[in-house]
Amino acid sequence: MHGAAGGSGGAEPVRGAEPIETLTFEGAQLTVCVSIGRSGGGTVRLDGWLDPPVRMRVELAGRGPRRHTMSDEGGRFVFDEVHTGDTRLTVHPTPGSGIRLPRRVQTPPFVL
Repeated sequence: MHGAAGGSGGAEPVRGAEPIETLTFEGAQLTVCVSIGRSGGGTVRLDGWLDPPVRMRVELAGRGPRRHTMSDEGGRFVFDEVHTGDTRLTVHPTPGSGIRLPRRVQTPPFVL
């Protein structure tokens, strides 16, 4: 899986004056996209989506405890109040998701 920064250097306003960045990580079977909403105070909001759009378990690892969520049927997921610093996302094979992942898909580390 390799990453491409879709928003590095090109922040766009969202929800008022919050700048965002979008990162895209492409793999053979799954693409993971994440928008990073910077709101200050040492935390950010991650809005993500999977392509193809499927319901899967997504794990966030970084500063603080590991967190898990499920993407919805459209492949969308959210992590609120994420601490800045080194971060990594892992998408786990999930029975009934609509695609078969032979193993988990992990993004390279990225810095929030």
